[in-house]
Amino acid sequence: MPAHSEPQPPVVESVLDPVYPYRPRRISPTTLLLTGYTPDEFQADPALFVTRVHPDDFARVVGLYRQVGAAGHAVADYRFMHKSGGYRWLHEVLTLVRDDDGTPAHILGQTMDVTSRRHTEARLIGREEYFRRLIENASDVFVVVGLDGTILYESPSVRRLAGYTSDEVVGRNAYDFVHPDDAAELKRQLALVFAATDGLVPTEFRHRRADGTWRVVQAVASRLMEDGRLTGAIVNMRDISDRKRLEEQLQQSRKMEAVGRLAGGIAHDFNNLLTAVIGYAELLLDQMPEGSEHRDDLYQIKRAGESAATLTRQLLAFSRRQTLEPRTLDLNVTVSETTAMLSRMVGEDIALEADLDSGLGPVHADAGQLEQALVEMCMNAREAMPRGGRVTIRTRRVVFTREHVQRHWTVPPGTFSTITVEDAGIGMPDEVLQHIFEPFFSTKPRTRGAGLGLASAYGIVAQSGGYVSADSTPSVGSEVTIYLPELLVEAETDFSVATPDPSDGPGATVLLVEDNDLLSTFAHSVLRSKGFVVLSARNADEAEAREASFEQPIDLLLTDVVMPGRSGVALADLLIRRRPGMRCLYMSGYNEEALLRHGIVAGDVAFLPKPFTAKGLLQKVRETLRAPLVAETRHPGD
Repeated sequence: MPAHSEPQPPVVESVLDPVYPYRPRRISPTTLLLTGYTPDEFQADPALFVTRVHPDDFARVVGLYRQVGAAGHAVADYRFMHKSGGYRWLHEVLTLVRDDDGTPAHILGQTMDVTSRRHTEARLIGREEYFRRLIENASDVFVVVGLDGTILYESPSVRRLAGYTSDEVVGRNAYDFVHPDDAAELKRQLALVFAATDGLVPTEFRHRRADGTWRVVQAVASRLMEDGRLTGAIVNMRDISDRKRLEEQLQQSRKMEAVGRLAGGIAHDFNNLLTAVIGYAELLLDQMPEGSEHRDDLYQIKRAGESAATLTRQLLAFSRRQTLEPRTLDLNVTVSETTAMLSRMVGEDIALEADLDSGLGPVHADAGQLEQALVEMCMNAREAMPRGGRVTIRTRRVVFTREHVQRHWTVPPGTFSTITVEDAGIGMPDEVLQHIFEPFFSTKPRTRGAGLGLASAYGIVAQSGGYVSADSTPSVGSEVTIYLPELLVEAETDFSVATPDPSDGPGATVLLVEDNDLLSTFAHSVLRSKGFVVLSARNADEAEAREASFEQPIDLLLTDVVMPGRSGVALADLLIRRRPGMRCLYMSGYNEEALLRHGIVAGDVAFLPKPFTAKGLLQKVRETLRAPLVAETRHPGD
């Protein structure tokens, strides 16, 4: 019968007609509490019970009465509308009573209100469904592992993580899917979970996928208790392979940046010393008579200094601290112009091929430095084929979408022109491949290179806003690829030529400002030897004092950019205002980025990179003195 929820729900007892049980012969007064109707109302209206049963449950009620007639006993739950409105769940138990001759006499009924229980069950079913869907759709994998390591349950998400279905793994030992090198530690951690109430600290191990590859997963576990008895552990696993690779890439990037800063700082200081070594050797060679027994010694000193200067340039390239002269380039032209030189360099036993894509877009880079990077890549390929072979230089235009970048994070989204140098050499294992762009890392004997080739190529490309990647398979070969972003609009190129000015003859006055005594003395000697009047100063304060006390015209300010106290840029800003006719030539061993921090762009001012030779110094000084004056008055502060 209909029911009404109470803290202690009453039981309605009834006696029903076995032929027409919908109108009770007798019903207990407790029906008023359950249904809101009195016993008289049920007995007076035969349709009362039928019309109050929920339509969806009426067939169940009919079946209830049929069952009690056939089996003598029946139980069912159904909904009944209370007199005050709203349905209540009723639990009814019917028993058929027969006469002595077996004829059905009446039906005894007992009815209880089970609305609260049904609602509780519905909530539990809903919550169970919620958690089931949560587990099935989670990116994490949930595993129940027995004490012996047997997998008792694995969530359907295992298919996304490892390519298995749940049926393929349930019943197998969990350690069948763990890398052998990681299994012992994982067993130890799970033993700690079984032995204590504390959960498993996040533990990382390699998990085998269905295709045989390994993924790095992180797992946490807690004890599984049933009836107070330890039965196993619940393990939550998450694939962290991509995160681990990102962390390794970030760590490698930070290491390369730190090494780059160190290398750049050393190279800058070393450039000052090399300028003096090479310069003085050059001066002495000019003064040494032909046939002198010491001439060859001086020449060897000069050659050694130039070799050291090459190393510093490579260090600066790696650390991205060299001064570039970028312009709009077609990579196909760059490769074509470099191929002839490369053919001679790699040797006759190497077949050099070019595979050029005609659809490349323009890029913005330093042509000379890019050629140097290409040379380093080809020479590295040549070293991988000691018995000869084939090197292919390939250009391609590639577009990286955001979806691609999510899988391959080395290069950001965008359109790139690429140069790939591919060889069929001995290849490299992963432990070597991950270090090939580090300076001084080399698998060759110490006497066959400093290990700066690919490191300098890496720095050259990075300073041009590009990226470098490498891939290799032992005994198959390697390929190194440069990615340079294409220009959306081709940059304008200035083809103007400065008008010569004969004001660079003997007697021109140069104010030389250099804080390195050795380099200052060398530059002073070179300029004095060619008839220039030289005023030397070690810093901006001394230079300002020399300028103030010198009453004659000063034709050129030759100054270092980075000095203790005020920079060369600040000094030029002050002195050129005082002497509008004075030109300025900056010199530095730092890169264009450092110059920009001091307010100048190397391409817009006269600039002499260190180290330089006596010939290079004189040539740049004369070029600067010949240049139109208007170009030299463009300085910070204007």
